Amino acid sequence: EHGHGHKEEEPCTMDHDHGEHAHGHKHEAEKSHDEKNSVAHWSSRVSSVGLVREGDLDMDKVNEWVGTLLQAKGKDIYRMKGVLSLKDTPTKFVFQAVHMQMNGEMLGPWATGEVRESKLVFIGKDLDRKELSDALDLCVAK
Repeated sequence: EHGHGHKEEEPCTMDHDHGEHAHGHKHEAEKSHDEKNSVAHWSSRVSSVGLVREGDLDMDKVNEWVGTLLQAKGKDIYRMKGVLSLKDTPTKFVFQAVHMQMNGEMLGPWATGEVRESKLVFIGKDLDRKELSDALDLCVAK
């Protein structure tokens, strides 16, 4: 039950306003045709891109790239996360971003013998795999 006598997935038979109210959702009958069919309309434009690079990245270049990317396409990048191997840093750097908000932290040391590599995943609309991959290549430390 979610606040007024029926479970969220059950039809509501109570006589009360069905606008957006205290329990935070609209009822199915209220949704417009566009809302009900929006997933079919845009889902083919949503995808994920995963990238892996062996070796270390240059943190300054990564910061510049990600900052520029989120400013330019932040509304279309729903989620971004990764584990990075950074030059001159003995620990893994993990980060995540949702739209234009990003945070990251050092996770822990690379294990002896562990391959130092960076793994990134992007989920969003109209992602260009080649563009993302080429930009990541420019961040590889020399």
